[in-house]
Amino acid sequence: MNLYKKGILIFCTLAFTITAFSQPAIGAWRDHFSYTNVKTAVKAEEQIYCGTELALFSYDTEYGSTEKLSKIKGFSDYDIKALAYCQATKTLIIAYENSNIDILKDNTIYNFSDIKRKPINGDKHIYNITFQGTKALISCGFGIVVYDTERLEFTDTWIIGEEAQETPVYDIAITDQFIYAATENGLKKANLNTLNLADYRNWELDRSIPNFTNKINTLYLSKQVLYANSINKVTKKGIVYALKENNWATFQRYLPYISNIAGSSSYMALTNSYSILIYNKDLNVETEIFKYVFA
Repeated sequence: MNLYKKGILIFCTLAFTITAFSQPAIGAWRDHFSYTNVKTAVKAEEQIYCGTELALFSYDTEYGSTEKLSKIKGFSDYDIKALAYCQATKTLIIAYENSNIDILKDNTIYNFSDIKRKPINGDKHIYNITFQGTKALISCGFGIVVYDTERLEFTDTWIIGEEAQETPVYDIAITDQFIYAATENGLKKANLNTLNLADYRNWELDRSIPNFTNKINTLYLSKQVLYANSINKVTKKGIVYALKENNWATFQRYLPYISNIAGSSSYMALTNSYSILIYNKDLNVETEIFKYVFA
């Protein structure tokens, strides 16, 4: 989880704790879901949506108000895994731990349980959601599912393992030329001009990255530089490599359990099991956060 998201999580938790626990009107229903353990968050226009283990709530940054969004309001599930917002179509995607998906668009909730109901015995978890225009590329335990946020439908499934074997995809990054997929057995890529990305033969293992058979669990693209965390399957320690002008170089080495890399034009945050490293625009470590202290 990146620093920006951690800040949103803390803000959402405090905002909801302060403003949300008023008494309901006589005769009205009140839910008793937990809204205090925020797991994920995303900003959508003036709203910040926060996902907890049991429900969803939103915080209006303009009016300072919160709203509970649980199954009582029409959402189909609980225990939120990931949130993602498509700016182009004003669409919020809510992915649950059981791989069920709700779509919030134009104040209407749509449920899509295709991945949840998919008849496979392997991993069906949803790990991440990346947007390519109006299409959501959903990183799953078996491959990549493409969802069209304009047409509100699933349009394709890409099984990119060798010999069309299902393989976990943890994250996706898209450059001007390639689409990259972080997988259990290395970094895979395909040319964006390829017509049929559902054909595993159009994906290749990037053998130019050091230790190319290592697990890749997170990707981040900034200023035409691609960052990839490569995990040694024995020691579990990660090395972050950076791809610039077609050459991979070590960016940060030997941090345990790196879970996320993200940032903005002015900083980059690298989250590992015990701290968050904050890099400035010159890519020097400016701050290391070990824990948040509440006054």
